[in-house]
Formats: sequence, structure tokens, C-alpha cells
Amino acid sequence: MLAAAGDNIVKLLSAGKTVRATFGVDPTLVITTPGPVNNATGGTMSIFSTWNPTNENAIKPIVSAPGGFILSTYLRS
Repeated sequence: MLAAAGDNIVKLLSAGKTVRATFGVDPTLVITTPGPVNNATGGTMSIFSTWNPTNENAIKPIVSAPGGFILSTYLRS
């Protein structure tokens, strides 16, 4: 989307207008991974992350998320 279109959307919303966005479906779009899929450790903590009880016997980490080998988006063209 061009910056001018984004500016126009902001102006319309600021004026109290409703903005509707629709996204078409492109049946020719195929998403493939650029390499092998990580089925071994995907969705788990990385081995280099700190986990297990601490020296004070506290359970850590309190919050965790998968951290390594995460496939996000990449530019196709």
C-alpha cells in the first residue's frame, strides 16, 4: 500500500468515517519453506535457553516462547 493511501485511511478514520479493507484470494500463491521444516524442536524452548529450577529452587522461566529456528516471512520477489 502506498503512503498516500495510508494517509487517506488515517484522515477518513479521524473524520469518523468507516474504512473497509478486503483482501482477495490469489489461488496461484504457493508458500514453500526456503529449507527443511523444523519438526524436531519446533514449538519448544531452545536448548540454550535457561530452564529448570534455579539455585534457589525457583521455577524459571516464568514466561516462555519458542525461540530458535522460527520461520517467519521472506521476500519472494
